[in-house]
Amino acid sequence: MVTIAVFVLIGGYLLFNAFSCFSKYKRYAGMNRICEATITELKIFGEGRMGAAVIPKALYTYNNMAYSGTHYLTIPAFDLNIKEGSVLKVLIDPSRPEIFILPSLDIDRYKRNSRNLALSSLVTGIILIVVAVLLYKNR
Repeated sequence: MVTIAVFVLIGGYLLFNAFSCFSKYKRYAGMNRICEATITELKIFGEGRMGAAVIPKALYTYNNMAYSGTHYLTIPAFDLNIKEGSVLKVLIDPSRPEIFILPSLDIDRYKRNSRNLALSSLVTGIILIVVAVLLYKNR
């Protein structure tokens, strides 16, 4: 009985993860409007083995409205060649313009990784739940 519960819990978690990854994929796909932005803050998010991660914040205008936006991803500090006060182009999602992403990042790689992780989580989650149902019926 414990095995069945573990399969159901892990399968449920993987299904939840799949839907989360699909929503990230949709978010990346929707980031298609370019705006000019001024970086206002480079918030340090944490220290890892590769150094600090940074979350850029910026001011920009979209549809005649000013936004103080936050970058959608954390970026390794060594990978970031901007500083506070820099003016650069950013990609935003028109449905949520308060979030942006730097076009210099490989957005296609993030979309591809999100899609692949979502599909593998979905398939594995379904398989685990089906195995749990079959184990339950045959006990």
